[in-house]
Amino acid sequence: MRVTNDSTLSIQAGVTVAFEGDYYLETGWGSAIIATGVSGNHVLFTSNAGAPAPGDWTWVQVNGPNPSSFDYCTFEFAQMGLRANVGNPTISHCTVRSSSSSGLFCSDASPTIEYCDIHANRDGIWINSSGMPIINYNNIHDNTHWNIYVMSYPEPAATINCQNNWWGTDVEAEIANEIRDSVDNPDIYATIDYTPWWVEQPVEATTWGRVKALFVR
Repeated sequence: MRVTNDSTLSIQAGVTVAFEGDYYLETGWGSAIIATGVSGNHVLFTSNAGAPAPGDWTWVQVNGPNPSSFDYCTFEFAQMGLRANVGNPTISHCTVRSSSSSGLFCSDASPTIEYCDIHANRDGIWINSSGMPIINYNNIHDNTHWNIYVMSYPEPAATINCQNNWWGTDVEAEIANEIRDSVDNPDIYATIDYTPWWVEQPVEATTWGRVKALFVR
């Protein structure tokens, strides 16, 4: 499904968007998605499978400069939970889990990602090409491959603000070991600045309603 014609799709608290198979939701250039849940009543993007598993559906993707936002949303069982291509979407108070690839993907994009819980994905956040995401005050932990993975980043060299996050540990060497950036590959011109970091994990209870929007073949 694609949001087109410079329009905005608004999704309210308690709505479930369930994907039946390899489907996605995305914006055309100039359109936007505004998904606004509340604490204890998220917007849920999920699989409609009886026994859901990572990779059941594709992703939610926002393209272009119009400001999309996702507040108190949950993304689960996707290939990639949320993809930002160009633009500066706001992603706050979201849970991103159980993705078969990356939970969040930033390509030439500068999203603000804050107060989110990003865990149990293959990789927590992918960063590709240019863009300057701001990643603060999140729980980014227990992803099976990398917590943050910089795929590529061109010159000039950049430092990406990833301060004040909880990484599943308060041991710096363990934090650094779960981040791939210029320290690991000198051909990547982005360095993840994770200092300072939280020394314990904040907790916020999350539940959601069961109103359902269903995408099927």
